[in-house]
Amino acid sequence: MIDMKKITSLILGCSFIVACQSNTGPTKVAANATPAIRVDAMAVGNGWGYMIVVDGRPFIRQDYIPALAGNQVFKSKADAEKTGLWVADKMKKNERINVTTDILEQLGVK
Repeated sequence: MIDMKKITSLILGCSFIVACQSNTGPTKVAANATPAIRVDAMAVGNGWGYMIVVDGRPFIRQDYIPALAGNQVFKSKADAEKTGLWVADKMKKNERINVTTDILEQLGVK
């Protein structure tokens, strides 16, 4: 004769194991995962700036040319993009970001 207590215990035990193995909680990102970094050029005033977007969220908004005195905008979309891409590359490499006039000159930013 089949013991109902044993069958019930077996079913409950199997259900518990299945429940523990299923992943229904929020997905976690590994600590060493590389975030998605994007550069968007944007029109500002009489020129251009750029925004660094990390994992779909604005991270840096640069309306003016860094390293230059005053509030000077980039004269072209291409100049804003080049500078933003340089900054994004430094971020991806986890390097110090320090935009200088020498860097702007190397990038050909006018």
